[in-house]
Formats: sequence, C-alpha cells, structure tokens
Amino acid sequence: MTKFKSLHPVLWTESWEETIQFYTGILGFTITEKNQIWKWASLQRDGIRIMVSTPNAHESIVKIGFTGSFYFNISMIDDF
Repeated sequence: MTKFKSLHPVLWTESWEETIQFYTGILGFTITEKNQIWKWASLQRDGIRIMVSTPNAHESIVKIGFTGSFYFNISMIDDF
C-alpha cells in the first residue's frame, strides 16, 4: 500500500523577501534553494520543508489568500 511520506506546501506571498526573513530570522528555518528570478525559495527546519513563492504569470490569482491553518508541533515551546 502506498503511504504519504511528507508534505511540502508552497505558500504564495506578495512580500517574498519579508516572508523568507520571517521564516529564517524568527522561526529558524534555513534556505535550501532560492531563485531570485522566479521569486521562489525552499526552506527547511527539523524535517519540515516549505516553499515560498510569488504567483507567476501562469496562475489566475486576483488576490493572495489563505483559508486554513498550519500547526507546527515542536518540543520545548517555552524555550523557543
């Protein structure tokens, strides 16, 4: 039986550099790949991987929005 092994969500943002700074500077993620031309980056921390990107011309997005939540389960939250 096939099992899902991981999830790497892509978060669209209008503030690409600021989003990267939040995840790296505040949450401690590191950049594993970054493309200035395409405005796309892959970030990771402790086995968690996310991608951040500005929408490209192939997407029919009028306004960026999010209709959910991300829950990061971490140990020692008080120390964080």
